[in-house]
Amino acid sequence: MSLNISALAINENLQNEVEKLSDILGFELVLEEEIDFETASQSYLEEELIDVYFGELGTLVFCHEDLSVSESYKHPDFQILTFAHSEISMISYLNYTENAKSKRTILEFEGERSIDEGNLLPIEEEEEIDTAELIWAQFEEVFGESFWDIDPNGIVHRFQLIRKPENTKTTTSESPKKEFDKFDFSILLNHEKLKTDYSQEELLELFNRMIRFAQEQKLQIFHHPNNYEAGENIFHRNFYYLKQAIALNPTLEALLQERIPMNAYNAFVRMQKVQISSTENTQMMELIQALRPITLIDKTVQTDKSWWEFWK
Repeated sequence: MSLNISALAINENLQNEVEKLSDILGFELVLEEEIDFETASQSYLEEELIDVYFGELGTLVFCHEDLSVSESYKHPDFQILTFAHSEISMISYLNYTENAKSKRTILEFEGERSIDEGNLLPIEEEEEIDTAELIWAQFEEVFGESFWDIDPNGIVHRFQLIRKPENTKTTTSESPKKEFDKFDFSILLNHEKLKTDYSQEELLELFNRMIRFAQEQKLQIFHHPNNYEAGENIFHRNFYYLKQAIALNPTLEALLQERIPMNAYNAFVRMQKVQISSTENTQMMELIQALRPITLIDKTVQTDKSWWEFWK
C-alpha cells in the first residue's frame, strides 16, 4: 500500500494541555471518538478533522494535506515539524520551526526541489540524505520515537476542528441566519465544495473578485500561504484552494494560463518571500495591478516565457 501522509509532530506530549495544541492549530478541538494508530495512519481526513496520537515524549497530529502544506506552525515553547509525503503524487514537504522561528523548509516534487530554504539540519550535515529520509529522521528527533516503531494498536483521538471566531459578538435567536455566499472569501472557503459545488463560471467569477481585492489591498498573490502566520493567511489559503479547484477544470485553467501575462498564473501562491528580490517584488506587484477581469470568451495570448521567468 502506497504511503500518503500529512501531519505535524510536536516535541511534547500535550494530552493534558490540549489548549496549547488548539493555540498552535488555530482551532477549537472537539473530541469525537477514539481509533487505533494503524487506522489513523491510513485514513484520508476531511479538512475539519484531525487524528492525534500522544506519545511518551511528543504529539503527532494527522491532518488534511491543506492544513500541512499550506501552513507553517510555530510556538515559542516547542519544536514543530510539519510534513507531508505522498508516494502516489511523489511529493515530499518539510517545514521545521523552533521556538516560533522558521529553520528549514523543503518542497520536492518528482525528485526536484522547488523550495529549499533555511540552514541544513544536523542530519543533513552528517550525510547526504533525500527528502523522504530527512522527514523520518527529523520526525524521530522531534517526536522522540521512530514513526515505524509506534504501536499500531495505540490509541488515537479524533477531533473536530472548529474555527475560532475573530470577534465574539452577542447574537439573539431572532437574528437572521446569514445566507451562504459562494464569493465570500473573507472566511476560509470549503476546499471540497470549491471542487464540487462551483460551476466554471463561478470559479472564474471568484478568481476575478479575488484579483480585484488583491489589487485594492496591494496583496502579493505570488506568496505561498506559509509565508504568513496561521490565521493571517486566509486570503492566500483561499486563493491556493481556488487554484486547486481550477486545476480540475482544464478548460478554465488553460484560459487563465493563456490570459495571465508572461505565464505568471502558474506562479501564483507558490513562492517564498526569500525567493523574491525587492526589484522582482516591485515588478510582480505592477503585473498584479495590470491584470484585468477575464471572461470565458477571451482570446489566447501567446508567450515563449516560462512562469519562473515572468518578471524578465
